Amino acid sequence: MNRYSNSNNSSDSGADQRYFPRWQVRNRILYRFDGETNYIEARSCDLSCAGVSLVSPQSVKTFQRLKLRIYLFEDDHIEVEGHPVWSRETAEGHLTGITFLNTSSHIQEKILQYAFEIKKDDVVNRWFEGWKKP
Repeated sequence: MNRYSNSNNSSDSGADQRYFPRWQVRNRILYRFDGETNYIEARSCDLSCAGVSLVSPQSVKTFQRLKLRIYLFEDDHIEVEGHPVWSRETAEGHLTGITFLNTSSHIQEKILQYAFEIKKDDVVNRWFEGWKKP
């Protein structure tokens, strides 16, 4: 299994090894806790087919199940479930890393299509990494 280094796409310092590449984006996100009906608005920091990091006005406990509506474009969104795997305070608010749960291939394809539209060169370079001729 090939792993991608995404230190160029991360706001975190240090080496970062992930299977799915991620892209820095500032998308509108609405999320709610499992069993709740009210959504809370947040903004993404980065997005991948496996998860998202977001800045929220309130703290989210790790491993608490969430339902997320992520706006890829103003009139197009995806809905996924996930759970926070880390959280920390920042000057902007509560920064939280969320891993998606049971994400369908259709949703992953929409994320890749979105990434291709906004960051075509990044997607092509990651997709064909290691294929360059010497």
